[in-house]
Amino acid sequence: MGNLVTSGAISKGVIHKIIDDLVNERDGAGRFVKRDAFLKAIRLATSPPAYLKLLKEQAGATQDQILYLRDKFYTTPNAWRADGKAVYAILQVGLVKALEEAGDTLPLDSYWLAGAQGKTTETIVCKSAAQVTRIFLTPPVPMAPGVAARLPMRHTDAPMWVVAARDGVTRKKGFQTNDAVVRAVSGKVVTWQRREFP
Repeated sequence: MGNLVTSGAISKGVIHKIIDDLVNERDGAGRFVKRDAFLKAIRLATSPPAYLKLLKEQAGATQDQILYLRDKFYTTPNAWRADGKAVYAILQVGLVKALEEAGDTLPLDSYWLAGAQGKTTETIVCKSAAQVTRIFLTPPVPMAPGVAARLPMRHTDAPMWVVAARDGVTRKKGFQTNDAVVRAVSGKVVTWQRREFP
């Protein structure tokens, strides 16, 4: 999570990145050094204020990041008119499940997908032999007309691609939005590469 992403977009997100960095930190012997403490703490963080405090104390989240999460995700109603406490419960239980599945051997890789319609919020946890992937699915955060065009540009190419139907002739190779760039066009199919902040 972090600065807004456009409707239907996937992002690593600032908060997911700092959580993943924290729980994936290893010592010289390859052991995860902070995961167990974070897992114990997230199990006890049963409210949004407790989670936000945990993010600040263990993961190093900034005050601006904390305020963003509080105001957009965990207020009631939140940015998409849902119960912020219920949204947090889904995030918390999903994060605990993802860390339990990762155990002491697999890295965690987390993403925010602002693509659900209505008020659906879910945490999707996928485990493979190489890693555990966690996707926090939410409705898009509503934006006033023209706001998406004024969002800060994300310039760092991310190892994420979205293959989708071509929605206009302007979607040519090199076309950019504030959070993606078209890398290829094949007939009516476009391959976008997602971008993040540095």
